[in-house]
Amino acid sequence: MKKIFLYNLITVVIILFISEIFFKYILKVNHQGVSHHIVNTNLAGYKFNNKNLVKKKAFGRFVFTDENGFRISKDETKISDQKNNIYFIGGSVTFGNGIDEHKTFVGIVKKKLDKFNVINASVIGSNIKNNYFILKNKVDFNKVERIFINFSIDDIENLVKSDENLVKKSNNQENLITKLKRIKFIYNINHFMRSKSSTYVWIKGVFSNAEKNYYLNSLSAYSNKDNLIEMNNILDKFQSLNLKIKNKIVFLIIPYNFQTNKENCDEDDLPEKIIKEALEARKFTFISFKNTFCLKKNSNKLFLQYDPAHLSLSGHNEVAQYLLMSHKID
Repeated sequence: MKKIFLYNLITVVIILFISEIFFKYILKVNHQGVSHHIVNTNLAGYKFNNKNLVKKKAFGRFVFTDENGFRISKDETKISDQKNNIYFIGGSVTFGNGIDEHKTFVGIVKKKLDKFNVINASVIGSNIKNNYFILKNKVDFNKVERIFINFSIDDIENLVKSDENLVKKSNNQENLITKLKRIKFIYNINHFMRSKSSTYVWIKGVFSNAEKNYYLNSLSAYSNKDNLIEMNNILDKFQSLNLKIKNKIVFLIIPYNFQTNKENCDEDDLPEKIIKEALEARKFTFISFKNTFCLKKNSNKLFLQYDPAHLSLSGHNEVAQYLLMSHKID
């Protein structure tokens, strides 16, 4: 009996090992964990990257930061005092989770525009309020050429306390997932497994309909009037500062994977309409990438495997090439 148990255990371990190799290296399914201490959350309610990071990981890729906390490549030199600066501000999409820095859209633009300092001032988990904090505290306005700020649709989540009655739930599966996430033990297990196992990420992506559920969770924030009031208050602050620096801010609107499905490409959804109307009302320049993504035959390949929001190598390259051709950078 003991031998049978041992043989079965060894068989299971071998299967799991082969499964990890297959999903990680053949199907390129990334881990979705982030190393501790990448983000400094002890900034009076705001967050930014810790300085001089070495060998920390985000979604399986090493992360390095400079003396200011800006994301850099491993061998990157200091920011030149002789060049003007182009800043990119945002959350994990702009930070480039799962992608080596030089292959992110910020890194590609940096390589092409070597007459400028191209700076990735993004931080994992940032939202519109935190992006304003970055703008105010991390940008050198005396040497700024352009500031690109990504406005993801999840950027207004948790600006104010959520009203549970306003959360849209499309089916019983989503209700179950929402309930399970509130259980701390299950939440911690989920966080650990997606940080360590590509097999788990694949299983979760296939059976939980993560793309749709992640989108619906973000969509619910736009039904909260208090949330929208706070969003507009923050955008007013952006507008005031933008006028002072002679309109150097350009907003980017990079969609979720679910928004680029064929059935969602024909028209703007509620978050897109609200975001665009708010930016237009304040005369901000902005670039929406949804139409560009929708024109691609396999738009899902612009995103990481079984990831609802983060860009793949192809996605980063698409954004970079569009920016370089858009004439938004002088």
